[in-house]
Amino acid sequence: MLHNVVKHAEATKVEIVLTRTNGVLQLQVVDNGKGFCTESVGSGNGMKSMQAHAGELNGQLEIDSQPERGTRVTLSVSCK
Repeated sequence: MLHNVVKHAEATKVEIVLTRTNGVLQLQVVDNGKGFCTESVGSGNGMKSMQAHAGELNGQLEIDSQPERGTRVTLSVSCK
């Protein structure tokens, strides 16, 4: 996730938050970079790789981004 921020986002700020609530471990990476249209890059290798890694953990990956509004990537994994 951080590699994508450095390589693509042109961000000046990145926030990393790790929480555990009700048996769910959640990692969020939020940047203030240039963002992107998720529909247009949904099939790129980086996206496929992140989805595959989430799947290996039986986790769920959510990507929220819009052009000029930054990006939020959230990985949720059950740790019960």
